[in-house]
Amino acid sequence: MDKKEMMHLNGIQKSALLLISMDIEDSARVLKYFTKSEIKKFIDTIISFDIKIIKYSDIVIYEFYDLLKKDKIFNFDLRTYLLKILEKTMNTDKAYKLLKDSLIKSSFLKNIYNLEKLGSKNIFILIKKENLNITSSVLMYMNTNLSIKILSFFDTKKRLDILMKMLNFSGLNRFGFIELNKIINLWLNTHKIFILEEERINKIINIVSFFKKKNIIQLVKKINTPYINILNKIISKYFKFENIINIEDSSIKFIINNTDIDNLCIVLHNTDYAIKNKFISNMSHKKYEYFKKNSFKKKLISFETIYLKKNLLLRNIKKFIKDNKIIIKEK
Repeated sequence: MDKKEMMHLNGIQKSALLLISMDIEDSARVLKYFTKSEIKKFIDTIISFDIKIIKYSDIVIYEFYDLLKKDKIFNFDLRTYLLKILEKTMNTDKAYKLLKDSLIKSSFLKNIYNLEKLGSKNIFILIKKENLNITSSVLMYMNTNLSIKILSFFDTKKRLDILMKMLNFSGLNRFGFIELNKIINLWLNTHKIFILEEERINKIINIVSFFKKKNIIQLVKKINTPYINILNKIISKYFKFENIINIEDSSIKFIINNTDIDNLCIVLHNTDYAIKNKFISNMSHKKYEYFKKNSFKKKLISFETIYLKKNLLLRNIKKFIKDNKIIIKEK
């Protein structure tokens, strides 16, 4: 069970975890306030627990504490309480230092948890251009399965470089936690701004598209934003086959070089002259000769095959747009 699964525990399970984390006498005093049927539910729930659930007792305790504090049911200062305990076992300076180190690490782990909630793809977007030491350190403190998913987005070389850094990772000191926490805070703020900007742009497009059905792509391109990938995501959503005519020539060459030539020949043989000519004029001499040589063979291909190949090409072009690999011309 990971942290996300832990958050799906029901109220009885969380209350039962709280009970078993308390002293026996305290638990008994609490249970006296419940009915026999409610006590039976607690007992049945506790019996059903395994070690995977019990290990999240500390997180549940913190949840209850946080809830009580928010509702102002009591005003218990956990930091002061811990400091008093530490002062009884060591001198004040050492107690402050130890508590401060623990709070720094706790803040860091909380931010790691918040970062994990963004999902592997969003985390990759945030960290893909970071220093390898930073990337490897963050991944070491993340959920293992999530780290594996994030690593899968990197190219082979960079992935191996990150893995080597992870193999040689020896942990973070206080200053390491502080600096890395600043970076993670920056990522979280960047993502928050990105989401707000995406919502703003989508709202604009939804309003505009309600009144104007044509040339949505050209309208999207006119929106002022530093987040080009948001615009590309929206453009890919509205992009149609006939919009190929508005793709830059350099991008048409990219499409040709990243599309199966036989599939492309089938599509071009069965499309209008303007789009066909746009592709032909950007083909290498070798591919153009291949197209001419094989064009006559495409006449007997079924309508269903043509339809599928055309949709496949369109889907790939949409992906290229989304990934910021091709450019749409402005009219």
